[in-house]
Amino acid sequence: MPNQFTASIPNSIVGYMNCGFCQDELPDEMSPEEYSWVQAGVTEDGKIQVWCIRHNATIALVDDLRALKRGFDQNQAAVLN
Repeated sequence: MPNQFTASIPNSIVGYMNCGFCQDELPDEMSPEEYSWVQAGVTEDGKIQVWCIRHNATIALVDDLRALKRGFDQNQAAVLN
């Protein structure tokens, strides 16, 4: 359940990370947003891991947020697997 702080933060996402396996099997009637089943969290060594629950696979492992932003700024796709 969102708290008062998190509920006030707007969605500012400008680039999406999708599982390559999910992209390959995406049903025609669904968008990647509707089909995705992901979770994100922090690893023991302080990296941010984006995980595809459906395929039991890492989508992204981020250890340098500045480099990730540069990639999106250059319109590089973030589809892994």
